[in-house]
Amino acid sequence: MKKMIALSTLVLSACAGPSGALRSSAGSFAGPWRGVLAKGEARSPADFRFSASESGYQGFYWGRALTPIALSNVQLGPSVHFEIPEMGVFDGTSSGETMEGMFRDGNGQGSFKLEKQLDWDDPQSAP
Repeated sequence: MKKMIALSTLVLSACAGPSGALRSSAGSFAGPWRGVLAKGEARSPADFRFSASESGYQGFYWGRALTPIALSNVQLGPSVHFEIPEMGVFDGTSSGETMEGMFRDGNGQGSFKLEKQLDWDDPQSAP
């Protein structure tokens, strides 16, 4: 009976493996992220897109101007760090498909929370 339970658990784990493996893989940060930047009473929507390469991660930020701004010093993992040149420095943590933390700019600091979005540019996500 114990062998049967162990085998069943192994089979179920194997079936559930791909989605869990995708989240823990290096490419799990790649794609669009959407969230909110909060500073005092002000809230601003924010869109980011990260991509992975052999040299690490790159990213872009879209704010109110709707013009992409290249990020610098992008470091993604359990701890996250990225910079929007001449605008702000972001430091936080990631857990699953959520990133959150604090950002600093020339006028003080605020918080951010981002959630991973479906990537319609990825053929595997398209309907």
